Amino acid sequence: MPFKFSVASGGAAAAPAEESWTGRRSNALLYAFGALGGLLFGYDTGITGGAILYIKSEFQLSPLLEGWVVSSLVLGAMLGAATSGQLSDRVGHRRLLLFAGWLFIVGALAAAASPSAEVLIIARLVLGVAVGIASSQVPLYLSEMAPTKIRGAVVSLNQIMVVFGVVCAYLVSVLLAGSGAWRLMLGIGAIPAILSVLGMWSQPETPRWLMLHGRVAEARAILARSRPPAEVEQELADIQTASRRERVGLGQLLHARWLRRPLLIAAGLSIFQQIVGINAMVYYAPTILHTMGFSPHGAILATFLLTLLPFLITIFCAKVVDHIGRRPLMMIGALGMAGGMAALSVVFFSGALDKPLSQAVSIAAICVYLTSFSLGWGGLVWVLLPEVLPLKARGSAMGAATLVNWLTNFAVSLSFPVLLVLGPGSVFGLFAFAALPAYVFARTQLTETKGRSLERIELDASFL
Repeated sequence: MPFKFSVASGGAAAAPAEESWTGRRSNALLYAFGALGGLLFGYDTGITGGAILYIKSEFQLSPLLEGWVVSSLVLGAMLGAATSGQLSDRVGHRRLLLFAGWLFIVGALAAAASPSAEVLIIARLVLGVAVGIASSQVPLYLSEMAPTKIRGAVVSLNQIMVVFGVVCAYLVSVLLAGSGAWRLMLGIGAIPAILSVLGMWSQPETPRWLMLHGRVAEARAILARSRPPAEVEQELADIQTASRRERVGLGQLLHARWLRRPLLIAAGLSIFQQIVGINAMVYYAPTILHTMGFSPHGAILATFLLTLLPFLITIFCAKVVDHIGRRPLMMIGALGMAGGMAALSVVFFSGALDKPLSQAVSIAAICVYLTSFSLGWGGLVWVLLPEVLPLKARGSAMGAATLVNWLTNFAVSLSFPVLLVLGPGSVFGLFAFAALPAYVFARTQLTETKGRSLERIELDASFL
């Protein structure tokens, strides 16, 4: 039975037509603390690239064992992603992000103290569970908290923090490269994890989760912090309409016919984001540059400088995504990635890696690739996933989509060191080829979602 909403009921004060500075600052802190999980995600994946050069030397890693040290984090992320959807439906996004923060602390300290490669792999599995939870829950939390007009920018904050985490990881690697202190590189990850736990402790649960659990007054009060009264009531009414669907758990996802198109789109976004080779580039960029004639320290320094570019591009993308839209940026990004990887492949096939011209072309190709990925498929996948998944299945479906993302990530990161034996030119050529169907997918399957609330997107029959 539909019910009427009143801003004054439930003890919630009406929101002023114009937010005070205190309210804006409070919302900014909410989004910042909510996105800290992205920073941890970025740091713990990015630090591998700098640390692996020294870990490999100390533990005498074979190519396969090196792949396991790198990809064990991804294996843990699959477990975290697979379980996070069901858990978030029960305990909420906020509590799950708090739990992930504690896992980040334990995992970072255990990795830093690892006496062997086997212990390091286990510690990175723990970190991976935290990464899997964060990669699933941070976009959901931000998307469900953000007003419609700025939702793209707010959720893009997750990717900004991910890239900033990678930048911090390579900065730490550069500063510690001279000493080879890989344990300190890994242990520093506990610092932002502590900040994440402290920050999320005081943040609220999302209004949509509260509505699904019958806590209407609390949902209204949270929405009133960032919406004018009329929008609060409309959004509450839309959430109530969307919540009439039967709730779908992880086991029922494939049997709900109305979920097939959203799930196919979510799976496509997750797969294409990984098979274009971004994590191979993040994890192994120093190794790639070392192959081209850079010293270990020089390779890490060059990689750090390269990570600044996607950080700046991601900030630019956050500023324009709610104006230009998601779909055009995804198509442009796919074509740019194909061009960058194709140029890198040609350089490696030429065999003249130590020539100044080849090195310059390679750096330029990597810049084109990173710019293109950051403009589209980097952050916008995480913007689109919560948007295309309906409310009643959002937790479970987001967990499943993130699991698909990490499964693909795992396959790419585990196989990359072995595939390099066949020749980097062939591998980068495959990544270039993979970006072309990503373009076709964005052009033919994505519907523009800018300017529409999560519920309006869901209730649009043409979309589903």
